[in-house]
Amino acid sequence: MTITEWVKSKFAPASTPTKASAPSVQVVGKLSSEQQSPSLLRIDPSTVLGRNDRNYHTRSLDDYRYANDADTMLMLLSKIDPDMSTGIWNFLRLTNSGLTMTAVDLKNIPSPKGQELLNAMCIRIAGLDNYKDWSLYKPVELVASQLAKYVLIRGGCALETVLGKDKRVNNLAVVDPIKISFVHTGVGVFVPQQQNLDGVNIQLNIPTFFWNVLDQDADDPYETPPFLPAISAILFNIAFMQDLERIVKKMAYPRIAIKIVESTLRKFAPLIAQSDETTMSEWLQAQKASIGTALRGLAPEDAAVFFDSIEIDVLESKHNSTVDFRPLKEVIDQRIISGLKSMPTILGRQFGSSQTIGGVEALLYSKSISSIQEVVAACLTRALTLAARLEGHQGYVKVSYAPVNLKPENELETFRVLKQARVLELLSLGFISDAEAAKELTGDPTLPPGFKALSGTGFYEQKANVNAVAADSSRNPSSSEQAGSGRNKTAAGTGTK
Repeated sequence: MTITEWVKSKFAPASTPTKASAPSVQVVGKLSSEQQSPSLLRIDPSTVLGRNDRNYHTRSLDDYRYANDADTMLMLLSKIDPDMSTGIWNFLRLTNSGLTMTAVDLKNIPSPKGQELLNAMCIRIAGLDNYKDWSLYKPVELVASQLAKYVLIRGGCALETVLGKDKRVNNLAVVDPIKISFVHTGVGVFVPQQQNLDGVNIQLNIPTFFWNVLDQDADDPYETPPFLPAISAILFNIAFMQDLERIVKKMAYPRIAIKIVESTLRKFAPLIAQSDETTMSEWLQAQKASIGTALRGLAPEDAAVFFDSIEIDVLESKHNSTVDFRPLKEVIDQRIISGLKSMPTILGRQFGSSQTIGGVEALLYSKSISSIQEVVAACLTRALTLAARLEGHQGYVKVSYAPVNLKPENELETFRVLKQARVLELLSLGFISDAEAAKELTGDPTLPPGFKALSGTGFYEQKANVNAVAADSSRNPSSSEQAGSGRNKTAAGTGTK
């Protein structure tokens, strides 16, 4: 049975008998040509879709601290808090270390025909050949970045492959994991579902829906946000900074003190006030309020004009520099860094540490990035494998990322030369295939037309002695050689070659 016949049999009506599927092809089940995960936005073409509220900078911490759950707070803090925003930003930038999609056959060997089909499919998913329905398409790389963002904020990712009328994948729809719930139908069996706007639960246990979780707990299908422990520290930091702002305004900045000479002011009081103390008191309070209102409305560049009944001076606080908040701020910063699984330098902090500790921190940070990449790659691997099989490819699609390197590109050239020598030697000995070597060196396993197979031919031979002589002739002389006027002076003086 061919792939085309198998696909037609899968989309045939339930009453129509189908032929037995080929044992080498996986049966994927019933597929729909429409997106099954419901949208949570009501479609109204006559109404402009408004943006979310962004004016949280004008609010006090208590306005939203106790009004939102943890998941809403994480999404909110990722947009308004500098520390969490920076942590997520750098995670996403470093996560995009280079996405590679490789088509392999059922024997796990790179397939040139499958790769050609996969490349054409990715072009179609990106919408490069369709400008009519532009909003439905996005490149696979952008889908991967969106999935990585949800893994960071939610702790998992959800993806649905949306098919067209031709039963081929048109686009990849990313679903917010927090909108997915599960029903426990048996031992170790969890059925995903999503509630639509009408309150109806839509079952998503379909072949085109994919769910992956970071560090999943046993017997629990739900995700755990990796940044969840940072909420309390970030809220504490926001409250602390708001209190510090009020203290700075009241104690650190100079303030003008206005002294009203009451004896002088009483001389200009009305006669009725001078004869009645109650009336005098009310008149003095009114004059005080009037003078305060006039002076508070002055701009810094305005001149203050007044009679000699008012004395103006600068109020100085004598205890505005006695409190040192730096130790408390460092404790808060350490908690935020720990909660965001980041490094001090990534978040703009500078703490004393040795080079060894810095290397360990960089290694752990790169491993954290790799764990995010693994979740995204696993989700895309299954989705693109299904898409490729619907195209007729008998095999799989492997999605992977290039290794995460925290060093500049120029410093990696030496390591690339060493890697190239190692890959060519393994290819020469026959331990890897030509396609595997091409993927290691270029990221693409596709071989050019007419390429001559080199695996196991023994073509590569390291010339260690030649390289050593070349390196010795090009190196700078050592201090002992300089003392002897050059590295070859001894040999020249003795007549040796």
